[in-house]
Amino acid sequence: MSVTFTEEAIEKVKTLIGREEDPSTAILRVFVAPGGCHGLSYGMNFENAAKEGDVHHDVEGVPIVLDSLSNYMMRACVVEYHDTLMQSGFEITNEEAKSTCACGTSFASEELPGEPEAC
Repeated sequence: MSVTFTEEAIEKVKTLIGREEDPSTAILRVFVAPGGCHGLSYGMNFENAAKEGDVHHDVEGVPIVLDSLSNYMMRACVVEYHDTLMQSGFEITNEEAKSTCACGTSFASEELPGEPEAC
């Protein structure tokens, strides 16, 4: 799999899927999109169906899909979940990013520079 999820992250995803009003919304899409202060941003959302050309993964019973470009761009990523007094939320670390922003949701890549935007 291109993206690695820590145990805490996948447990939080399972909890969030359980809260969805529509029980068919049980597929996690992880993606890279243009934007952010470094040119590229990470994103995640729930969907009820995969799209043609998606790369499919299963992590502890959670179906995860990525488009082929995101699957490639996130090949060295780790998704963590933190819930502490100072921080709560998902954090994506990319060992191959050229640079990242302080918030951890935007990055720059040698292969796909993107267009940086103001935060």
